Amino acid sequence: MSRREFRYHFTDMNTAFPPHADDSWIRLSDRDFRNDPTRQADESGVDDEHIWAQDFWRIARAVYLADRRSARDSTDDNWTRTIRLSVQVYEPCRWKAQSDRLESLLELLTGDRWEILIHGGITSISITPNLVDHPPTSVVLFSGGLDSTAYAAYRAARLGDSERIRFVAFDTTVKKPQQSIFTSLTHLVPRQRSLRERMVLAPTRLLPTGNLDSTNRSRSLTYIAAAIRTAARENVSDVVVPENGQLAINPPLTPGRRAACSTRSVHPWIIGTVNRLIADVGGSVRVRNPLLSATKGEVCRCALDSGLAPETLLQTVSCGRPTTARWDSGRTYFNCGICFPCLVRRSGLHAALGGYDDSGYAHTLSSIDLTDMSEQGRKNASHLRDLIRWIDAPFTVDDLLADTPYPPTTSPQSVMPVLERGRGELGTMLTDLVPDLYPVRRPLLELHRR
Repeated sequence: MSRREFRYHFTDMNTAFPPHADDSWIRLSDRDFRNDPTRQADESGVDDEHIWAQDFWRIARAVYLADRRSARDSTDDNWTRTIRLSVQVYEPCRWKAQSDRLESLLELLTGDRWEILIHGGITSISITPNLVDHPPTSVVLFSGGLDSTAYAAYRAARLGDSERIRFVAFDTTVKKPQQSIFTSLTHLVPRQRSLRERMVLAPTRLLPTGNLDSTNRSRSLTYIAAAIRTAARENVSDVVVPENGQLAINPPLTPGRRAACSTRSVHPWIIGTVNRLIADVGGSVRVRNPLLSATKGEVCRCALDSGLAPETLLQTVSCGRPTTARWDSGRTYFNCGICFPCLVRRSGLHAALGGYDDSGYAHTLSSIDLTDMSEQGRKNASHLRDLIRWIDAPFTVDDLLADTPYPPTTSPQSVMPVLERGRGELGTMLTDLVPDLYPVRRPLLELHRR
């Protein structure tokens, strides 16, 4: 294995390496997750018709392990890796023809070069009939962030008698606020007599072991794949991944952020490619993002209009590093306050609550010093600096066209209105929370005068 290429074989540990995998290939399996692999893999409950969904879930787990095990700082540019990944699946014939599409999906998602090799060889699968008395009518991802909380509030307040929602959540260090938020959401459901059957939170846990790279941009694919598998198992065709348009499109704030800092987990092209993959392997599940046309502030107002208390909105966790809780003076801060997702979160709450935001952030914006050239100082200031520059610069549809492809169902022109409104919310938040006289603004003001 060279410094620029990583090779992995994801296996069930019961079969030999395939012919292409020599000693330079590293064996991966569900044993490389900290929790019980039979619990998080949950190989039971999927019938023969929906094995494709189990295979997609396996591929997503393999990708996540390979992504986390491959150190970016060992490459020439400290970022772009070449990852060759061999994956055992139950039905290789379905997936071999999808290798190119999988590679394109992963390249945009993680910013790396991928080669996906599909083969069979899994020794057995346990099929357990679905014995759920009240299967869901919809499957929704629930992270405990502002977007998923707002969408859950919207659905809960309007839940029909025949509707039942399965919320797929991931068990991380934000489990406690996640469960607290979900309890608040259930109070919005009309006719709570059958509540337990109508809104169910189903946690899934994926915690890889070993020396891990700090980036985890493929994690979102495991979320989506888990929701797809749940939907297929329950014969549900609708999977909802709620994210506001500003972060779903996530245009890079600077040219240098195209790879390193701009995630694409719910970009229309990603969602469209996942849906094409599902269709091509014979599945009927479809993934959608109902919040694509809404800004963060509009999402927050939707939650409030649905009856959710402002205090519940403030409990949400939208940080780019949500698994890193911070403690100070006896208080736990899950939102750092200075990463780009936190900045968008601030702008949404600022717009919806009239400037009130008692969330509790590890950092205040006015304390960030752009003149601090220490490693930590540059790191703390990077997102805010880039955001201020982006807000102050012109932004057109040509910038979108130059950045990321779009599916036939979504044009760059159609998403410009939500981005413009989102820029307005961000600009207002910066003006109100970081006035021109604050130290964080001075270096940029001086730069613009030159």
